[in-house]
Amino acid sequence: MSDILTSYSSCVCGDRNESDNLAEFLAKLARFGIDQCTDFVHLIVNKQRSFQNLSIIDHQSKTYQDQQIDLNDLLSEIKILENEFYNILSILYPSDDKNKQVLFSKLQSYLSNFVEINLRFKSLENSTKEIHSNTANDVEQSINAGELLIKKSNQSLSTITCTSNKSSIALSSSFFSNDDIDKNIDVGKNWKFANIIHTRFQISLIASSSQSIICYDNRNHFLNLLRTDGHYQQNLKWKYEPIVDLHWCSFMDRFIAVCHDSIYSIQDDRSKLFSKDAIIINKVLSLEKFHSAQIACNENKILLYTIFQQKSAIQIYDRQLIKEKTFHSSIYKQLPINSNSFCCTNTLIGLTHKDEILISYFPYITPKKVSLLLFDIDTFELSYSIDLNNCSTIYTMKCLKKYNIFFGLSDEKILWIIKINNDETIQLTKKTLYTDQTKIFKINPHHMMTIRLLLIILFITQINGKNQKTFSPIENSRPIIGILTQPAPSIWQASNRTTYLAASYVKYVESTGAQVVPIRMYQPIDYYLHLFNSLNGVLFPGGDFSNEYFYVAKLFYAWSLKEFDETSKLFPVWGTCLGFEVLLMLTRSSIDILEPCKGYDFATELTFMPDAADSQLLGSSLPLNIKNALQNDSTTANYHNFCMRPTNFSADPILSTFYKMLTISPDLEGKTFVSTIESRRYPVFGVQWHPEKNGFEWRVNTTIPHTSNAVKVMQYTANFLTNQTRQNMNHFESIEDETKHLIYQYTSEFTDLVESHFQQIYFFYE
Repeated sequence: MSDILTSYSSCVCGDRNESDNLAEFLAKLARFGIDQCTDFVHLIVNKQRSFQNLSIIDHQSKTYQDQQIDLNDLLSEIKILENEFYNILSILYPSDDKNKQVLFSKLQSYLSNFVEINLRFKSLENSTKEIHSNTANDVEQSINAGELLIKKSNQSLSTITCTSNKSSIALSSSFFSNDDIDKNIDVGKNWKFANIIHTRFQISLIASSSQSIICYDNRNHFLNLLRTDGHYQQNLKWKYEPIVDLHWCSFMDRFIAVCHDSIYSIQDDRSKLFSKDAIIINKVLSLEKFHSAQIACNENKILLYTIFQQKSAIQIYDRQLIKEKTFHSSIYKQLPINSNSFCCTNTLIGLTHKDEILISYFPYITPKKVSLLLFDIDTFELSYSIDLNNCSTIYTMKCLKKYNIFFGLSDEKILWIIKINNDETIQLTKKTLYTDQTKIFKINPHHMMTIRLLLIILFITQINGKNQKTFSPIENSRPIIGILTQPAPSIWQASNRTTYLAASYVKYVESTGAQVVPIRMYQPIDYYLHLFNSLNGVLFPGGDFSNEYFYVAKLFYAWSLKEFDETSKLFPVWGTCLGFEVLLMLTRSSIDILEPCKGYDFATELTFMPDAADSQLLGSSLPLNIKNALQNDSTTANYHNFCMRPTNFSADPILSTFYKMLTISPDLEGKTFVSTIESRRYPVFGVQWHPEKNGFEWRVNTTIPHTSNAVKVMQYTANFLTNQTRQNMNHFESIEDETKHLIYQYTSEFTDLVESHFQQIYFFYE
């Protein structure tokens, strides 16, 4: 603790130069807080590992498990605190002197909070030592004291999480009668905000009956049961395979849960309220293998939509769970293969389909619009095709079974309401959701439930289903991508060489019709904020880890996520090799998550994982020849000494929730590592391998692949990145401002073809 206070005093007093203005001083203070949080995360992760080892060999394993919970709480608080320091950096320079004084007070408060968290960590360390040194009675006393500390820290943490990362269920209800629906009343005007239920648990899946709400948390695999009036009933540990979809089945009077090989029924026995037997679970059906699945029910049938090996199928079961029929994409060509959303009424099956167009010479495809496809439930003939313009993805959809009313939630935070009238005309209504993160919603005849949203009516229109409209996406024809520079190794350092950028990354980007701006190190925060607001995307290159690289990457990563959450604006982030690793570190808020591996100077192929099928990078837009080259040829150059193992990735609830694991690859020892990732929500992509080397690095006696297929792989990834940035409309304030930042202001230097990993390098003096 004395070390922290000494460092704090040094930052506040000793490190402040007379020439520093208030903003520069506050920036030093904020960066001090960030550095302390980063170091503290490292300490907590090491302590967690030691507890894991001790819990295996020590008879006090229950105590160690409790302390693991306490450490997880401390880790969450530190992550929140670190984000607050970054938030201050982002608003510091535009603030006037009065606001800077307010920020200074906030910084002092945050640093005091950090000291308090550190004290709790020290207390936890001391309690651990007591467990090893005291007698059995003393051990019992220390455990009781530890439990008390855990309770106190949980209370403190709940205050933070409830204000900054709270889950809630918003209830909206209809106020029209069944006769109103039959009369084709404007459906958009008949949904009102009813209530909101705040929860103390996270929600991954949700379903409801007219009386009960059931929520599933895929991190700790708990079912939580509530009443629709918000009254919490109980929870239950889910002991079976993880749930992939959850639904209420009215004719069974039960919830049904789809797992990877089975369907289970979940019954809420109201006569045994608060009893251990109040929730009754039974396996009702075995399933064939699939990659992903969604379930839907109407008043007589259960429908299951599955995807496996680039083929899809809809299986229909009757009330006795006997399979009536199957619609397979190999026969019914109109059946979408990768629909993100699926539901059914008594007469129609609803699926979404993403229309796509070519936007460049290279065969990369980008979404144009989403269509809602409605099929006859008996014949699977296409009854309606409804365009949802300005919509990139409908990621969940539910409906009212009797009235052919469909509800879809889009990535743009828009709730789409589509009603098929009795005269076969179509009503389409859009409602904007103002929220930090919207996940999923569920509909039943009495309630509509959403997570983290507030419904605001934007506008209501009626369209005829045959009146198709065309949406032409706006494209940035002058994209500019920033590439991080990094501290130069000692062998390159000179009076005018403090940082560098490999020219291969510049050529990689420029070959796609984009310009490059080097993002230089050791600059004030307003420099980075100016570039973020002027660039269209950023590339984190490979190299050696440094604190400054990590700090600058954190700024652009955090701002990109914040921009998307607040405005749905895309600012693509791409990480290569070290950049890939830093993305994982930033998401996990820890630099100690990788393990050593033998992955240096070799080329290999990629093994596609199930999540690749519906990804942006390696999904349906991936040309077949590129996919074959990636899967069957050694087209990926690897130059890394650390890696993320697939088992560790899948076991980490933060990483596996934030990212899709698209591919894995074998290292030189035959052990697999995660080689390609993509965020499930944000425009964040990462590759552990080096696509740019295939075309632009020519060191002799290396394994870099230069085959035609390898170069095509490089071209595909480069075009993908640039086409992502074309969706961002940022620009510099003037052509003069743009010119002074572009890479053209610098000249690359040739090194050699034998020793250096980079044949041409840009050097910078900071």
